[in-house]
Amino acid sequence: MSLLTTIESFVKDIPKFEFKKIENGNALYYALTFKYNKSYYYEPPKYLKDDVNKILNNNFDKYLLNFVEELNKHEKFTVLRSGKIIYKPDKTNETLVQCSNCGNVWDENTQCTCYLYELCYF
Repeated sequence: MSLLTTIESFVKDIPKFEFKKIENGNALYYALTFKYNKSYYYEPPKYLKDDVNKILNNNFDKYLLNFVEELNKHEKFTVLRSGKIIYKPDKTNETLVQCSNCGNVWDENTQCTCYLYELCYF
């Protein structure tokens, strides 16, 4: 379980796959990383570019409020009145590893290609 106090820490600490489970979360992930964490930002896929630009250019705060409301409905997140967000990830078997990027569970990290992409782009 982790406690996040700002949107910046949320974007840095929450795995990307958690955003995919939330409505319009994938586009918002890229918009948030661009806005708050530019050191980790890379181009969104072409099919998301229009949505990302729409979020960044039109009422970013409104999208952010809707996102936080959506998080409160999600079983892994609790949003406190103070604005802090509590994240409770799934527990995996001790012999298994869950990728922090895509969320897939593997018996070894070497099966997941996410780490290859990180090495290539960062």
